[in-house]
Amino acid sequence: MIKNEVIKQIQFYVRQGRMSQRKIATFWGVSRGTVQAVANGKRTDNVLSSVKTAIWVAPSGKPKRCCYCGSWVKMPCLACQLSMEQQPVGPAQE
Repeated sequence: MIKNEVIKQIQFYVRQGRMSQRKIATFWGVSRGTVQAVANGKRTDNVLSSVKTAIWVAPSGKPKRCCYCGSWVKMPCLACQLSMEQQPVGPAQE
């Protein structure tokens, strides 16, 4: 995970327009895709900004096999909750 401070600095350098995205990526040790996502506003300093309001339930009890992913986890499976939150809403595009 990239620290919020690094993302803010990348946003600053992108806005200045003095360095290429490749140079910014090399300087901060991130991928060019990450710099491009920051430049396009798809990656912000608030990691949860893109996640819609969700009700999170803390896992508890003995580990059980998740009926969605098949992993042994304390239910509810947080990985499945995250993946369900990130699913696109609406009809599938082909």
